[in-house]
Amino acid sequence: MGMGFKPWSLFGFALAFPLCTQAAPAISLATTVGKASVHCTDPGNPDNCGLPPSNMVSVEPGEPYVVGYNVSNTGDTAFVSHTLTDTVFGVLLNNFSYTLPPSAAAFITQRGNAPLVAGTYPQTATWVATTAGGDTATAPGSVSLTVLPPDFEITTTVAPAIEVCTTRTTSVPAACRPATPSTSSPAARSWSATRSTTRRRSRCRRTPWSTARSASSSTTSPTT
Repeated sequence: MGMGFKPWSLFGFALAFPLCTQAAPAISLATTVGKASVHCTDPGNPDNCGLPPSNMVSVEPGEPYVVGYNVSNTGDTAFVSHTLTDTVFGVLLNNFSYTLPPSAAAFITQRGNAPLVAGTYPQTATWVATTAGGDTATAPGSVSLTVLPPDFEITTTVAPAIEVCTTRTTSVPAACRPATPSTSSPAARSWSATRSTTRRRSRCRRTPWSTARSASSSTTSPTT
């Protein structure tokens, strides 16, 4: 049997060359959601919230809720800056400076108000961590928000027919009424004078004939 050359063996002794390998940077992200009334109970700081235990919650329309983002360093390299984006809240962290050692974890929370329309609303997030050497690790997360229908009922009833009696009133249209002439024209001044004379005559009291005759008989001529 021929013998081949084995560069890793010499004089019958095996030589072991340990390989110096380094795990790639890695993180994991756990996203949870809950009611703000349950997890944000600090009266002095309403934004100081705890991590909800579940990744789904049911809320009323417009009710405040809170989302938690818990990141863990699962590699062996520390991260020095972080970026977090959310499909509803937008950019929450933008190259935020924070050292996250291996096997360490950190979290933040963000409050919001539920939509006003009933339905199920998925919400996703992405966390990107960067090492001092510029290497990055990315982890996604998601929660589900269920908005319940409004808690009230609308009842429609039909009222019975009601007989309504109306009285028709006839009036003379303005176009059919005699127009009062303008006092600037001669005819108008004559009309006004006639009307005034008529009114004055109607106010005059006529002396009885018998009284006028007696007054005439009692009048005597002066003596010459």
